[in-house]
Amino acid sequence: GVFSEYLEAFPLSGKRIRLLLPSRPPINERDARLLSRLKIETRLYDHPVLDMMVADELDVVLGVPERSNDEPFSAVALWMRNPAFAKSTRAAIDEIWDESSDRKEGRD
Repeated sequence: GVFSEYLEAFPLSGKRIRLLLPSRPPINERDARLLSRLKIETRLYDHPVLDMMVADELDVVLGVPERSNDEPFSAVALWMRNPAFAKSTRAAIDEIWDESSDRKEGRD
């Protein structure tokens, strides 16, 4: 829910956004429509990498929920600005993306 709200609020025009989704559980119909409307590329991956990983040419954000906390949106995140680390992380994400399967509409 929080991630969807962020995507809806963020100015995405001119940006290429790719989202790796777990094969199970499937995303709900509302989120599937949102991803389609925003033209976000998605693929399915059977093995979780992290709950959140974002990389461009300069920044990397890694995050996982704080499992020991009962707060619904509690998370631990780490942001690094390092071109070498960003390049390495981006290469790893690209490799996972290439190994992932396309998400087909209605196949969720």
